[in-house]
This record gives sequence, structure tokens and C-alpha cells, in this order.
Amino acid sequence: MTIGQMSGLRAAAAAIAAIFFTLSFSLTGDARAQSGPTAIDFAGPAQVSDLALSPNGRYLAFFSHLDDRDQGGYVGILDLQDPSSPVSLPLEGDIFANSITWVSDDHFIFNAAAKVRGRFFGGSVQTFRSRVVLIDREGKDPKYLFDNPSRGTTPQLLRIMPDKPDTILMAAIPDSDESETAGVALFEVNVKTGRTKRVRRGERGVISYFLDENDAPVFKQTINTRRTYLRTFASQDAGKNWVMVDEQVLSGTANEPIQFQPVSPLGGNRYLVIMQPEGEDRMALYEYDLATLKPGKKVFGHPKVDVTGSWTNPYTRKYRGAVFAVDKFEHELVDPEEQKTLETLEGFFGDEVSVLFADASADNNVWLIRVTGPQTPGDYYLFNRKTSGLERLFSQRPKLDGRTSPAEIMRVKMSDGMEITSYVHHPRAAPDKPAPLLVIPHGGPQARDFYAWDVFAPFFADRGYRVIQTNFRGSGGYGEPFVEAGHREWGKRMQADVMESAEALVDRGLARKKNMCIFGWSYGGYVAMTASYKNVDLFSASISMAGVSDLIKSLETERPNAGGTRAGYNYWTTSIGDPVKDKADLEANSARDNAAAVGMPVLLFHGEDDFIVRVEQSRVFRNALRNAGKSIEYHEFKETGHGIVTVRDDDLEFMYNRIDSFCRENLPDNAWNN
Repeated sequence: MTIGQMSGLRAAAAAIAAIFFTLSFSLTGDARAQSGPTAIDFAGPAQVSDLALSPNGRYLAFFSHLDDRDQGGYVGILDLQDPSSPVSLPLEGDIFANSITWVSDDHFIFNAAAKVRGRFFGGSVQTFRSRVVLIDREGKDPKYLFDNPSRGTTPQLLRIMPDKPDTILMAAIPDSDESETAGVALFEVNVKTGRTKRVRRGERGVISYFLDENDAPVFKQTINTRRTYLRTFASQDAGKNWVMVDEQVLSGTANEPIQFQPVSPLGGNRYLVIMQPEGEDRMALYEYDLATLKPGKKVFGHPKVDVTGSWTNPYTRKYRGAVFAVDKFEHELVDPEEQKTLETLEGFFGDEVSVLFADASADNNVWLIRVTGPQTPGDYYLFNRKTSGLERLFSQRPKLDGRTSPAEIMRVKMSDGMEITSYVHHPRAAPDKPAPLLVIPHGGPQARDFYAWDVFAPFFADRGYRVIQTNFRGSGGYGEPFVEAGHREWGKRMQADVMESAEALVDRGLARKKNMCIFGWSYGGYVAMTASYKNVDLFSASISMAGVSDLIKSLETERPNAGGTRAGYNYWTTSIGDPVKDKADLEANSARDNAAAVGMPVLLFHGEDDFIVRVEQSRVFRNALRNAGKSIEYHEFKETGHGIVTVRDDDLEFMYNRIDSFCRENLPDNAWNN
């Protein structure tokens, strides 16, 4: 197959560019727009997101964030056969749109959300009030559905109902339910009139349902108020009775895998599920038997890594393939011809990027694909399988054209023989020469980094640093034995994996000891705090956002009588250690208890509304450092939770730039000399 250009779509790309220019014109005088890429350009919302293709493959809807989250944006609609008259629907203030989904060739829905203050775990914090907007493809006659504080629970399209014309089935929190523990109900929605009919009452804590081929609920998932555990229940009688089949403790970290993911119905009491059955080392796709509540045939598994997701046709719910990542994201498709086509596309774009499905037409002949990698923030293309025509639509971050940096995959054997993978982003001006090194361990710890676009590394590589991100033992994605190898190794073998990986760059002549800084978020913040007294031979500065400084205190907040759960507490004591039996070891690996030994300046950030890692974790380390006479700078962000999405743009801009300037202030005078 030869990839060709769909010349008729050049006008579509031009039309999209025209929308951007028109709606962004008033911002072009902004100093930020004139001064080159900012931290928000690298790590803030992409200029374009949430693309969706109509069932017939003719119409495209998308959301543009313009310059930042607080300036709003607009929803765009484009006729790909006649792109001369694009439609744009401006959204006011800080309202943003996500989850755009076509429900017919003439109508689509999206979730419009705005920041508000709300109740969460007994306190007042920043949350989102959301509404579903139902609108036609000409941008007319909007209908507003499900107005409620979502607390992260976005109304969910479950099914386009073929036996009921113009009707869809949705899961959403009823308008009247304002409680903290509100659960989603099931509604039939007429896409022409916007009228809703509740067909199943909401249940406490339920965030999603999964339906069989007859539209009966067979799985539901619940989450607790703190969002620290996720439970999955199965039903054998169309939702009358439920049995818990999985419970997962959540760390609140990006890229955290969900360990039980219903995918699509197979008929005959069978459901396709991504899971890790007892006795298996990795997550894989299984045919789950709803009669026995046990997994059956393995449909697909990878020998090295977990299956992380799946591709299903959004209109037929038919399973098309599995998603996994050794380093970059890859697909294993069911249809051999589709797999061959995908491999041709991957060969066309090259080894440095992932080719991902964003959407497809109902007949699967038109693919909307997203191409992304460590040097590619995200480019969208339209591909026609019948003609092999390919057309680039736009870049998600056009301001970064020419500003991204080379990257590599590095595998190193640790001192105990285990092989550990890191991703290294090189400074563009000195890819083969020594440069100041910024070590960024990921959060979790049971998450992982990928050979993909990242919210941290490209910005700092653009500023001249070499950046290393290591998937230390205990990271997710590599199977259960790799996770268990990190149990009770906080501050020890997990810490050593990060340090030995950084030292491998020293051995290659690409970094120097003490010409390094370390920055981490969440568990990565713990690693940075711990390095401030354990790894003083390597680093000149330690920087933490939302990090853990006191392991025993952290475990106490997970006890059931402190708002946690028994399962959560058991998970964390298995991962970290027992606060009684292992007290001395936990104190030895807690930065708060070792402030007197800290051997470098420390910079701390934390959100005051963080209920995953409480803000006290940074406050007590700050106080201990001050009492010990150490150099400490502390910043606390208002109305900010645990994840980067909760950080306001001005705070995010400040944080990234302060990390840069803090490193420059504390690195050696010859730091930038090659």
C-alpha cells in the first residue's frame, strides 16, 4: 500500500487555521505571544483537543483552548467535503469542553465544564460544574443536559440505540443530586429534542456503567469521596444484584493503570475485559464469563508489558484491537488487513512516534489518527482506507514547531543485575555534549513514563538541560514481579535505580556529578526530598511538588479511622512498610526525620487542597529544614489539588520558571560549559 495525499482536504486544514487566526487575533499583542514558547505552551492545554468524527466520516468537531485554560476557547465544526464555511462556537470565560462525541450524522454532544468551589471530603476545594451540550452540526439549537457538580465524573455516552431512532443511552448524575457521594443514573436522551428519560436510578458512589449487547448493565464502578480507591462490581441479573470483582487503590497520579477495564460485550454472558487474573504476571485481554464471574480465554497479552487499553469502534462497540507500550504506544489489531495498514502508516511516520487512533467512521473506512512522540506534541491526520489518502489537519501545539529536542531510550543494568529503562531528552544545542542534568522521577510509584510527549521534559530540554526519566522497579506497566520488586524499597533500591541511571549518563560523558538537580511530583517528590540527604554527592538542588516527607504520617492518613479504607491501608503498608514493625526503617527513609543531614538547597511546592498527599507533608519538611538551619524555599498554591490539571496557569508558569532559575542559582559556575 502506498500512502497518498488527500488534496481535497488541504482546504480543511486551511479552514481550521483560519478559525484559529480569527479567534486568536485579539491575543496577538500579548507579551507572552511575542516572547516565544512559555511553560504553558509546553505543559498547558493543547491548542486543539477532543477531536471527533461523525459516523459517516464527513464532519469533524473539536475543541480549541486558545492560549490557556482561563481564557476559554471554542468548539469548531468542519464539513470535510466542503470546508469553506467552518462553524465556531465561542465558550465564555474559563469554560472548557471535552468528551466531544457524535451521536448521529447531524448531532454531537460535549461536556462543558467550569471551575467552581465545592465540597470534597468535608472541605471546600476547587472542583468543576459540568453540563452536557447537545447541538447540531450547524452549531444551532443547543440543548443543555445534566447540570451538576461533577467532581470528576463526566456524563458518559454508553450507547447509540439502533432500535430507537434518535435516541442515545447516557450515564450521568441527575440534576437534583448535589451530594458528595452522588452516583450516576442511566438516561435515554432524544438527540433532536434533548428530552431525557431516567431508566435507572443513581446509586451512591457509582461513576460508570458497562452494558451488554441488550443494553443491560453488567458492570459498574464506584469511587470513594477521596478518590483513593476504585471498585468494580458485576451483575448476573441485569443490574438487580451486584458482586464486587475488583478493588484498586489509586495514587492519583497521571498514567496510573486501571487494573480492571471492561471493554465490550461479546454476547452469551461473555464480556471482553482488560485484567490481571490471579496467578498471572501482567494485565491482558480476557473473555470474562459473567455466569461464573471468572476470566476465560486470553484474547491478547504481551510477553513484556501490560495491555494498557483497547480500540473499539465508537459506534458499533466492536473490539478492534489492543493497546500496549514497551516504550512508545502500539496497537495489535484483530483484522490482519487493518494491522497491515497500521504498520504501513507507522513505517511512513517513523520509529520516533506513536500512531494512535483518535476516532473512526462507523464503517471503519475513515480513520482519524494522532501522531505523537517525545519530539512531536501531537499532529492529527485523516486517513482514508479505500484510497490510502492521508492528510495532515493540524498540530496540537504549533508554537513549538522547531523547539522540541532529541530523545533516546536508555536501558542500563543496575548494580544488582536488573535492567532498568530510562528516557533521556537531550538539549537541542548540545545533544552529544555534557549539559546540566535534571532528574525527574515519576509519581505513583505504580505509574510509569513512556517514550512519548511529556509535560515536563521538553520544556526543560528547551531551556538547555538534559533530562532523564527512569522507570525504576516498583513502576507499573511491566508486570506484577516488577511492581513487587519495589515493595518496601522506598528510599532504598527504588532510589538507587534512579541514581544509578543518572550515573550512567556520567559514565557516557553526558553529565557530571553535582552538575545535577532533581525534581519530582508526588512519589517523584518523595524521591527528590530523599535525595536531598541521601544523594548529596550527585545533586546541587532538590525540588519537590506534592511530595511525601514523612512515611509514617502518610500511612496514618490511610487508616480507615482517618478517612482511608482497609484495602488502601493494606496496599500502602505492603508497598511502604508497617509503621510499627518497620518504624526505624521508615524514619531512616523519611526526609522530615533527616533534615539535619540535608546537604543542598530545597525548593518545595504543594497545593493546599491536595487530599492525595496532604499539604502537611511539605509543611513539616519545611519546618524541619528551617529548624535545622537549612536553605529552604516554600510555595503553597491556593485552590490546587494533587494533579497538574488542578494547577492554575499562572502558578504553573511560575513553578516551571522558578524550577529553572532555582537550578541555575545552585548549579556550579561552570555548569553550562561543555
